[in-house]
Amino acid sequence: MHIFHLTTIFLFFIIGEEYVKKRLGRARAMLNARNSNSAKVWLLDTGASNHVCAHDTVADTKINGTMSNAVETANGTVHSIGVANIGIDKLGENFDMTVLSHCPDLLSVGRLVDIGYKFHWDETGCYLFKPNDEMIELEVNDYVPVLYDESA
Repeated sequence: MHIFHLTTIFLFFIIGEEYVKKRLGRARAMLNARNSNSAKVWLLDTGASNHVCAHDTVADTKINGTMSNAVETANGTVHSIGVANIGIDKLGENFDMTVLSHCPDLLSVGRLVDIGYKFHWDETGCYLFKPNDEMIELEVNDYVPVLYDESA
């Protein structure tokens, strides 16, 4: 009985440590993204229900404020400013984005897959395939896939 209990505690600490490392990695990736000056940075999020962007990302874009809604985050609920249609040159198309006051710019992998993109991540690398099968290699920054839109 003592061995089971110690094993359970040990596994809890291992899982907890990995969870913390991933959370810190995500935070570092967001900070690095904010400091990048050469390209627009989009973090690909496998847990995001929708594409999300910061208000300063869409400063020159019309925001449809009538479509604002509540967004659940890890820290609680925030209300969006609205929805904007944002172009991502590297993908060659526009996407409707939920606009928040302060957040990283996130592309929802689930939403991309819904419209024909394929997402592949293994020991060889991380790749996004457009609906026409054109491959885009993604950089992985501390467990977070990153798309750099150089033409932004």
